[in-house]
Amino acid sequence: MPGYSEPPNRLTDPYGRFMRMSDVEETVGLKRSKIYELMNDPVDPFPSPIHIGKVSRWVEREIIAWKEKRLQMARRYALSE
Repeated sequence: MPGYSEPPNRLTDPYGRFMRMSDVEETVGLKRSKIYELMNDPVDPFPSPIHIGKVSRWVEREIIAWKEKRLQMARRYALSE
């Protein structure tokens, strides 16, 4: 089909999708208020959203990277005790 292109996938789009707050909450298992609180964390802030017009969206890859870092920190802490 002329002009048709496949939608980006995780292999061709390293950033993943733009996520709504409800998707972010589900992905990290935290509520909106805690997510906004974590954005102000001086040690490991939660990723800030990007703004597309009046809409806020989070970059999936940034959320995944934050989760990976938090998991590594938690495991290191558990091993040090």
